[in-house]
Amino acid sequence: MRMAYSGSTAPVIDGIQISDSAADTSDEQAERFQAYMREALALIKTFDPLRYRRTVRHLRFIVNGPCASSARYEHELKACRIDFNRYLLEDEGTIHPWYVVSFAKSIVHEATHACLMSRFIPYTYQNRVRVERVCVDQQNLFLTKLPKEPYDYVAEFHNGMTDAEIKEFLEGDVERAAEMRLRLKKQLAILWSGIKEDMTEIWSDLWSKKRP
Repeated sequence: MRMAYSGSTAPVIDGIQISDSAADTSDEQAERFQAYMREALALIKTFDPLRYRRTVRHLRFIVNGPCASSARYEHELKACRIDFNRYLLEDEGTIHPWYVVSFAKSIVHEATHACLMSRFIPYTYQNRVRVERVCVDQQNLFLTKLPKEPYDYVAEFHNGMTDAEIKEFLEGDVERAAEMRLRLKKQLAILWSGIKEDMTEIWSDLWSKKRP
């Protein structure tokens, strides 16, 4: 289980470390997360160098972990958190690029949050709709840079929410946060179970060594 953002096995791409903080992530799932994030970053770098430069300038981590929406920006760590474990992914076939683009647009969106914060534009209740408007516009512009095969990604992912719709979506944060707390509670239970098993093995090993 990987509970820290940093680690010797976490790959670093152009200064961004791809890490895992989800207690319910297997080694296989962690490797899949890293592979998808590599592809997503490569996609941004290839087709939208401007937004890629912004991404590597303002993000230090891309992290797999639960969050109320599919992704969020954590300013203290300069981290883009992506709720990778909520997706049922297909690693092969024509649907695979669809998922890669989905993650890439989320990275662009959260990197825009990071850029705004670096310019001393805080995310407050009063201005959050305007901030989200900027981030949504940037992810939509990124989609226009992509090839139209095997999907028309603008048609698939363009976010046409009005400011009123964004405000309504943000008002649902309380309910989404409650769902996330439930998931975190389950993950902590998994983590605690693993710790107890490890401690049992340690004490059993120590006890066996003490016995004549």
